[in-house]
Amino acid sequence: MPSPPSHAKVHTVDVARTRAWTIAATAGLGWALFTLIVLHSVSSFDPLTDPLSRYAFTDRGGGMLEASLLSAAVGVIAVRGSVLSAGLTVSRTTSTLVYATSTGLATAALFPATFSSDIDPVSGRIHQYASVVAFASLPAIALSLLDVLRATPVLARVASALTWLLRIALVSLALFGVSYVADALAGVPGFAVVAETVPVGFTQRIVFLVDLCLLAVLLVGAMRHARASADPASATAPATAVHPSAAGTSPVRPFAGRPADTGRPVAHEAVDGSASGFGYHDVRNADLQRSDRTDAVT
Repeated sequence: MPSPPSHAKVHTVDVARTRAWTIAATAGLGWALFTLIVLHSVSSFDPLTDPLSRYAFTDRGGGMLEASLLSAAVGVIAVRGSVLSAGLTVSRTTSTLVYATSTGLATAALFPATFSSDIDPVSGRIHQYASVVAFASLPAIALSLLDVLRATPVLARVASALTWLLRIALVSLALFGVSYVADALAGVPGFAVVAETVPVGFTQRIVFLVDLCLLAVLLVGAMRHARASADPASATAPATAVHPSAAGTSPVRPFAGRPADTGRPVAHEAVDGSASGFGYHDVRNADLQRSDRTDAVT
């Protein structure tokens, strides 16, 4: 009968699967970031005042925004695969948030915002709602996994970094909401000042970058947990022989005063030189008694 796979082999497969998911997530998110950088460099729009949705109608780099959002949607799903294959608990809430974020990004890419009369207002409304779902769900993914990371000792530093980034994400998301409302109500007295002070394009890009950092931290945590689980040193430790009646005392070693092949009981001696409770005194007294009887007969 073939022996079942060892604990190390099982975790080795998990590490390989986690690494594959991590590479896929890094490629998706990295390509999304790279595409946005190229789009900003070739477009004539202002990155401080113009939101990302306007780049769908850029004079140069057409289609790059849609490619970036779709790539990010794939990367978010790959992050879930990396965390799950690493052995971390992924709740139904986390999975729902992952799919909501991915669907929101993909929908925002397929339905452009309404910046001109030739764009269907329904498309712009769908784009707006999909963007809100994506921007709100992505930080919630990290928040739903925070307790899982905190409960894992090897991920203490990762959980601390994730907590710090989540605070920044929530502040930046609130700031983006204020700037978005102020930009939409720029014609109302007072809101124009807020829109100029806190441009919507600037705050939106901060949210996007912080969200990418959150996903990157989750990938680091997944790989670290997978490697720690596959470490055989923590799974197997050499056992130390101790006497049952003296638990917690010094380990014992065989007494070298008598050969082991004589067939007689082998006495034991503690590391500190004192006799242990393995019948050492009984064997010695029996030898002395036999010696005395032999002398008396002689």
